[in-house]
Amino acid sequence: MSLKNERQRIEWRRNKVLELSSQGHSQPEISRILQVSLGTVNKDIQYLRQQAHETKIFFMAFKLYLYLACIIVRKYEVYQSNWEKGART
Repeated sequence: MSLKNERQRIEWRRNKVLELSSQGHSQPEISRILQVSLGTVNKDIQYLRQQAHETKIFFMAFKLYLYLACIIVRKYEVYQSNWEKGART
């Protein structure tokens, strides 16, 4: 089996683990449904939780970046407005 096929198979299994878990199936049930070991299901769930955590951190950082960018733009607008008012007097 090629590396690409192996990755696709793992990705498919992890998606099924996520789907079945979100439907309320226990880890032993998922193991039986997918015919894989309980350890594999456990590792997949750990992987999915880690991915969710990393995604959450990325979006929190991006939100903070946008917030800071808005503050900088607003401060620039105030500075520019004050500069123009000073130039007119």
